[in-house]
Amino acid sequence: MSPPINHPCLHLDVLEQTFSIKKYASTDEIPSDALHELCVSKATSGIISITRTAEEISIVCETERDAGEWRCIKIAGPMEFGLCFCLRVPSVR
Repeated sequence: MSPPINHPCLHLDVLEQTFSIKKYASTDEIPSDALHELCVSKATSGIISITRTAEEISIVCETERDAGEWRCIKIAGPMEFGLCFCLRVPSVR
């Protein structure tokens, strides 16, 4: 059953920070600086995502103000773990 249209999991926020995306071969080691960022205290760290697929490793991280090329969209949430949906947003630079 779908959540009601006014449910917080359907509200999207465009984050103010800018982000960079780094791509590596799937056979590469994950860079130690990215792993360090992932493990530091929540109070001092920003957003970082490390994703490995069969084809590549992608690292998304915050950059200095206006230095990054990308913005991220956050689900306002909370979102139930079992809830699945697809989000299609045109890429705008």
